[in-house]
Amino acid sequence: MKLASIAAALVALSSTGSAQPLPKVTVGDNPSLSGAPLYIALEKGYYREAGVDVQLDMSGTSSDMAVMLATNRLNVIGGAISAGFFNSIAKDLPVALMFSRAVSPFAHHLMIRPDLKDTLKSPADLKGRTVAIAARGAILIYELVKVLEAGGLTLNDVDIKYIPFGQQPTALTNKAVDAALMISPLQDSVAAKGIGIKWINADDFIKVQPVVISVWMMNTDWAKANEDAARKFVRATLRGVRDYCNAYHRGPNRGEVTRILTKYSNVKDAALIDRIDWGAADPQGRIAEASVMDVQATFLKEKLTRDQVTFARIAPAGWIADVAASLGPFTPAADSGAKGCR
Repeated sequence: MKLASIAAALVALSSTGSAQPLPKVTVGDNPSLSGAPLYIALEKGYYREAGVDVQLDMSGTSSDMAVMLATNRLNVIGGAISAGFFNSIAKDLPVALMFSRAVSPFAHHLMIRPDLKDTLKSPADLKGRTVAIAARGAILIYELVKVLEAGGLTLNDVDIKYIPFGQQPTALTNKAVDAALMISPLQDSVAAKGIGIKWINADDFIKVQPVVISVWMMNTDWAKANEDAARKFVRATLRGVRDYCNAYHRGPNRGEVTRILTKYSNVKDAALIDRIDWGAADPQGRIAEASVMDVQATFLKEKLTRDQVTFARIAPAGWIADVAASLGPFTPAADSGAKGCR
C-alpha cells in the first residue's frame, strides 16, 4: 500500500509537471470604449475559461499595430475599417477581418460652431465650408461622403483639414474650421462646454445598413495554423459582447461594465461613460458584407484605394457563425428598446 501510494504521488507530480501552457493570443488594441467586449472578457476570466491566454498590447498607434499584425507580432488587433486595411489586402499581406467590433447605431456627429447654428440647415449648406477629419483614409471619410451626398455634394465641395481629435475643439473655438466629425466622448464634452453643437448624426445618412465601423482583424497565417485558439478567442470575446449588449440596454450589469471601461479604456469618468450614447455591437459578431463593400467602393471612388478585393478575401473566417451559434441566441436581459446590440 505504501509503495502504491508513492507511485500514485509520483504519477500525479509527473502529470502536473507536464501540463501544457494555454495557447497564447497576442491582441493589439488602442484603449477605447469600442474595446469593451475584450476588456470584459479579460476582467471576467472568459479567455482562461475558454482555454487561451490573451496578452493585451495597448502600446502602439493604429499604424504600428497594422504593421505588427501583418508581421504576426500581433495575432489580432481591434480598430476601425480604413483605406489602409483594403490596401494591405490588395498587397496580399496576411491580414483579414475576423469578426465585427462596433456597428450602427454609432452616433458620430458632425459638430458645428455655435455661431453657425442658424446658417447651416442641411448637408447642402456645407458647400465651401471647412470640415475637420481626424485622419486621411479613416472610416470617418466614408461617413462624411455619405452626409455630403445627401446634399448633392462631394469631398471636392468642402475644404477638408486633417486634425487630430484632441486638437479639434481648439479648431472650432478659433474658427479654423466650421465643422468637425467627432466621436464620443469628445463630442459630448465639446457640446457640454458649448464649443460645438451636435448637428448631424452621420449614421442617419448612410443607406447601407447596418454599418460596420470597427472590426477585429487577424493575421491569416496565424489563424490557419492556430484555428482552435482563434475559435476560443472569438467565443470568449462574444461572451464579452453579450455582457456589453446587456449593459448597452441598461441591464443590471451596467455599473459593472462601466467600471471595467474606466479601468481599461481611455475614458476614466464613470458618470460620463454612463451618460453618453453607447455604440452598438453585434452579439453574433457578424460582418455585414453590403456595408464593408460599400465602404470599399467609397474609398475606391475617392482614390484612397486602387484595387478592389473580394469579400471572401476580406473576411474569410467562415466558422465565426458556428462559434456564435454555440453560445445560443441572445436576448437582452432588460430591453431598453434602443436599436442595435440584438
